[in-house]
Amino acid sequence: MLRLAARDDSAWREIDITGDTDLASAIHHVARNLRWDFEEDLARVFGDVAAHRMAEAGRTLRRWGEQAADNTGRTFAEYWTEEQPLIAAARDLEEFSRAVDQLRDDAARLEKRLEQLGRKPQ
Repeated sequence: MLRLAARDDSAWREIDITGDTDLASAIHHVARNLRWDFEEDLARVFGDVAAHRMAEAGRTLRRWGEQAADNTGRTFAEYWTEEQPLIAAARDLEEFSRAVDQLRDDAARLEKRLEQLGRKPQ
């Protein structure tokens, strides 16, 4: 239910429906398209101008929170890749992969060379 309230669309795919599928489809449609117009409800109590300003302040606060969470995540990711390497940076992974490939190729060449030396009569 929390995922549905958070508008996680993937949660709908995980629901098993038994019984009246038409009712379930109707509930799904209502849940996806129902939006609370809180600005309208605030306007009834505080008036249009105050309600609009409160709603805009709420939207600004929500955007600020989203930006702060995004910035915090980016900061932690940078810290963990650059300052305290808990997470490998993409360039480091690519360099490591190239080194592993080179080592594998070198080991294969050495193995072939040893086979050739082992076959030569002495």
